[in-house]
Amino acid sequence: MSAFILSVPAEVRAEEGKLTTHPYAKAGEWKIVTFTNEAGKYVSTRAARQFSDQEGLRVSLSSERDTIDFRGPGVEAMKGPFQVTFWFSEGINSTAEEEAAAIASEAKLITSKKGEKWARIVEPRSGPGSIEELAKAGMIHLKFNGKILHYDLTKSASAMKILLEAHKKKTKAEK
Repeated sequence: MSAFILSVPAEVRAEEGKLTTHPYAKAGEWKIVTFTNEAGKYVSTRAARQFSDQEGLRVSLSSERDTIDFRGPGVEAMKGPFQVTFWFSEGINSTAEEEAAAIASEAKLITSKKGEKWARIVEPRSGPGSIEELAKAGMIHLKFNGKILHYDLTKSASAMKILLEAHKKKTKAEK
């Protein structure tokens, strides 16, 4: 299993204590894991894909929130929270309609145990959101500080389906 999946950001470790990673499934280039806390209670599920040594995308679900973490050119240079706009499209060239549906959000910088800097977008877990859009899209575009990062989501539908199913299964088991 790739090290980036096992690398839990310090912010999450501080909030949720020591987490244990449990491999769950693999879907194409995506690896899905679940996390439990020290008491063995389910905390979250994550799907992650590494595009290169410097670029990656991670999507996590917990009872309270969904997160999209991204790593790529320009993220390392950012200081503190920053504004990011993201949208989904079928391909690299998005339409005006797809860009008009862009979501403006704040991204916080997080650092993994390995010292990798990631940007994190947090959405409250209140029904369908960006995670469901990821399952349908061909690309996600993230615009910040004059840069636009493009991540290929081809074949991500099965990974997002597994992510959603694992989260549902684990939260149901906890009740």
